[in-house]
Amino acid sequence: MKEFVFSGNVLKCYGCRACEQICPQKCIQMNENFEGFLFPKIDQTICIDCNLCEKVCPVIPDNRSKIFNDITNNVYAAWNIDLKERKNSSSGGIFTAIANSVFAKNGVVYGCSWKDERIVAHQIRITSVNDIYKLQGSKYVQSTTEETFSQVKNDLKNGLDVMYTGTPCQIAGLKLFLRKEYEKLICIDFICHGTPSPKVLSAYVDFIEVDYGKISNLKFRDKKESGYSAYLSFKTFKKGVISKLIGTSPYMVGFYKGFYNRESCYLCDFTSVKRVSDVTISDYWGFGMFHPELKKEEKYGVSCIISNTAKGEEIVASMSEKVILINSTLSNCSTNQPSLSHPNVRPQYRDVFFKDLEKNGFKYLSKNKLRPRLYYVYMFTPTWIRSIYRRLKE
Repeated sequence: MKEFVFSGNVLKCYGCRACEQICPQKCIQMNENFEGFLFPKIDQTICIDCNLCEKVCPVIPDNRSKIFNDITNNVYAAWNIDLKERKNSSSGGIFTAIANSVFAKNGVVYGCSWKDERIVAHQIRITSVNDIYKLQGSKYVQSTTEETFSQVKNDLKNGLDVMYTGTPCQIAGLKLFLRKEYEKLICIDFICHGTPSPKVLSAYVDFIEVDYGKISNLKFRDKKESGYSAYLSFKTFKKGVISKLIGTSPYMVGFYKGFYNRESCYLCDFTSVKRVSDVTISDYWGFGMFHPELKKEEKYGVSCIISNTAKGEEIVASMSEKVILINSTLSNCSTNQPSLSHPNVRPQYRDVFFKDLEKNGFKYLSKNKLRPRLYYVYMFTPTWIRSIYRRLKE
């Protein structure tokens, strides 16, 4: 009987849940470890050794080799013409544009949402443009796929157009779970810098709620009126919406430093220009450096689009009337995107972070290892404020 889905270092598991969803005996359960990450556990009393769990696992090299795309990447800088949709997005509003095209064909869209009023990330299925807001915006924490792979398979069997957005490892898990290509499936991933622990996010929310009471609608990249990447905000019951410069958030300091990513993130097999999705979307960091005449567009976000398949190219072409598209290069896009060439380096403090959290609590860490530095405050200050600062220095 199997003790684990694959042999070797169990910490390489991505937590995609493909094994759990494919098991005909339902003998695999996902259990949370000390760090707050989910890992599969096999009930050996009912396992029939069918090995389906092994066949859908993206950790296994032979499985991965079947799903990487061979097509040469085409790269674009892009932003949504609809300013409202662009403002509601973390970057250039490209996810929304693609989702709208799927809904126009009476399709369904899957992506990451907060669970009800709780700040817990999970993949959900939506069927209406009215629910797109649930999936907009970056969620800097690992989401759980729950039963969405099975739902996707059922939707495809029923002839629906399906768009699934997730991390590269989640897309890999989905494609292996499906075990064949589907013409009506669009897979969208993003350039991922690692998936932080839900346990740490929960501790951060508790930390915030000491001062503000119960919160909801956490936004890591709230543009407000001053634009791109500047604010973290959340809704309170007593004081309305509270906004803070994102660089002052202790949680984001730890995220930038990679203190609490899943262990597999530091060994990730999907941090390269070879992709498993049809389209990869991300921020286009440094856009103004390559296109100084359009630098003003950075205020509300510019996306990088990498089309990885012929289907991906069709998706890009279909957006031409709703999105500004500028031909770019992989070299320019990857200049400030190290996750297109290698995983994040595992920091030494990762060895003891979770023990520190358990022993001392998030408040202690916020004043020590997670204390905001001037660098982060400056880098994520609204562009117009930084421009004033530079002029004063001159």
